[in-house]
This record gives sequence, structure tokens and C-alpha cells, in this order.
Amino acid sequence: VSEERPLSDEFIDEELPEIDIDRYGGSVPEESAFEKIPSAPAEDQFLDIESQKKFDQYESDLNRNDAESVAASGGGYINFSIDYSFHYSRIRALLRLLIVYHITFIPYYVIGFIYSLISGVVGALNQLLILFSGKRERDFSLMQEQTLRYLSSLYASLLNVIEEKPPFGGKSDIDHQLQFRIVYPPRYSRILAFMRLSIVGITILALPHLILLLVMTIGMSLISIISLVFTIFTGRWPSLLFDFMVRYLRYWTTINAYICGLIDTYPSFRFE
Repeated sequence: VSEERPLSDEFIDEELPEIDIDRYGGSVPEESAFEKIPSAPAEDQFLDIESQKKFDQYESDLNRNDAESVAASGGGYINFSIDYSFHYSRIRALLRLLIVYHITFIPYYVIGFIYSLISGVVGALNQLLILFSGKRERDFSLMQEQTLRYLSSLYASLLNVIEEKPPFGGKSDIDHQLQFRIVYPPRYSRILAFMRLSIVGITILALPHLILLLVMTIGMSLISIISLVFTIFTGRWPSLLFDFMVRYLRYWTTINAYICGLIDTYPSFRFE
């Protein structure tokens, strides 16, 4: 049996073929192609933290403006959702049914009343700015948004759709069961701003929705009582009734956002 040799030994004594460079375009260039690429000045090759921050902020604003420009008719819209919980406290449901648990909401009513007053003042100022300059004050809008988020969470908690009480600040919390965010329009209507300042004009515009909301609120009250009884015995919300309550609260929030001037898009009559 012949002794096996490593494969690498077979090529030790062999000569590699010569490569004729002339066949491939002549002589070798003095400089590599990579060396001919112009480079940035030395002082620009270091990372400028401040410039990077400005770029990131610009990119963030650009993305937000792109999202805002997608809003229906340029009037903005809201993102509203409530996560379904697989377990609710039966004791709390019983106390809510007996209206005893509502006593614990008294501090939240006071805070909500104060927030509503402040939000009404800054909202009126925002409409004045829009009427005369066509632009809003961003901080005023954020204050209105936080107030509406707080009131929506409080309303949902009163109806036992969510068990936890809203945070007093009204700020967005990713861990909260209710999620609410407004996509602001790139431009606001001066005509709508005038109608909101007159109060009568915006009331007439929103009257069909206000009537529909009143009818739905009557039905919602009955559904809320049925769901509380169901929760007392099962510890869960009926999924069909829960879906109705989420749609109702989304509709309620959209109408309020339109009336107070956070969005200009006329609310849809589609209950979704």
C-alpha cells in the first residue's frame, strides 16, 4: 500500500504559472483606483456630535411630517386602542355596579375639571393663533392632547373597560392598557378656527355626531351594566361587548378631538 502524502505536499515543488499583465490592459497603474477617490478634509472626518443631533432631529421631524401629510384631507387623525384584558376583579366590578367604587374617583374628577379648564383656555389661544397666523402653538396642542388622553382613560376606567386608573399627568405610557395619540395636520383651517371660537358654529357642524353619540351613550349604559354582571360571575368581559365599548370610546374621543381643534378632519359616521 502506497503511503499517502498530504495534499499540500503535491504542490510544493510545482511552479505557479506566470501572469502576463500586458494581456490585461497594459502596465500596472501607479495608483490604486481606491486611492484616486477624493476623501473628506481631515477636520470633517471626525464625528460632530452636535451636527449628528441636528440631523437626527431633522430626520425625526421629516418622518413625522410625512406621516402627518398622509392624514385624510390633511386634517389629521387619532390613533386609539384598548388592549383586551383576560381577567378583571370581580369585587371591583361589584363595587362599580353598586356605585360605591366611584367614590375613589373623586380626586380624579377634580384633576379632570382643572385640566379641562386649562385645556379650554390654551385651546382658545391656539384657535386665535390659527385664525390670524395659520399656525398653532405646539405646546398648547400637547397640553390639550394630554387632557383628552386623561379624560378618555378616566371614562374607560369608570366604565370598567380598563381597571387601572389613569396617570394624573395624562402622558402617554406604553404599559397602559389604553393607547391614544394624535397625528396633527400640517395645516389648520382658519374657517374652522373661527367656528370653534364662536362655539355655535362648531356645535352646528358637530350636531349630527352629538345626536348619534347621545343615542349610543344610552345603549352603552345598558351594555355597561350587562358587562358588570357578566364580569362578577366570570371575571372577564364578553369580547363582543368589549369591542363595542372600544369603538364607542374611540368615537367619543374623535368627536372631542374635532370639537376642541386638535384635528380638522370631520369625524366619520362609520362606527369602527
